[in-house]
Amino acid sequence: MSQSPAKKLLIVGATASLSPSIVAEAQNRGYQVTGTFRSKDKRYREITEWLDLDIAKVASIEKFISGIENGNFDLIIYLAGATNPTRNSLDEYIETHFTNSILLIESLIKTLSNNSPATFMYMSSRSAIYPSFDVFYSAIKSGISAALRSLGSTDKSGNKLFSIAPGLIEESSMYREMSTENRKKHVSRSGNSLLSTDELALSIFRVLDDRDNFKNGQIIEVGPSYE
Repeated sequence: MSQSPAKKLLIVGATASLSPSIVAEAQNRGYQVTGTFRSKDKRYREITEWLDLDIAKVASIEKFISGIENGNFDLIIYLAGATNPTRNSLDEYIETHFTNSILLIESLIKTLSNNSPATFMYMSSRSAIYPSFDVFYSAIKSGISAALRSLGSTDKSGNKLFSIAPGLIEESSMYREMSTENRKKHVSRSGNSLLSTDELALSIFRVLDDRDNFKNGQIIEVGPSYE
């Protein structure tokens, strides 16, 4: 008796601090995981298939999309993105994490449409909904979530597109880079309880299990409620 083929997950930005917990949960659920990387030094052995992708470069995006056109992914989780920008790199930050990200996301969803139904999840933030401690980071997250909502409203292929909106995640790269003052503010407005990376991974797959009960393009809050 032949086994059914493994479900396939693509993680865009799989060297992110959130990724290992998501990979572990995905593999427990029978997913074959492919990850994208920009830095070879950040790859890790739990993912056996890695694809080169630098979202700062349009040529890299185009090459990547061309390479996966015949791929068949059941789930894409988009983790790529920077934390707060520095003012001297603001133009590059906006081009990479807004303009180029939308270009990549739109191309990925078009690729999914050839092998639907599938699910696309963008790792957004509570800052896409509530006031943030950095206006540019908030604008990026809000803007891409809005773009995904528009893409979801016109998708006729059966795909489901979601923005996942957690608060501050304990021991994430943003948590480690954030000032102590802002970290305390996040903890305070989260009822003194932050989401862990393992809890985030579980939340993502709970949304996936319940995908038919969410609207296409919906921003879905996970983790402790903001007060």
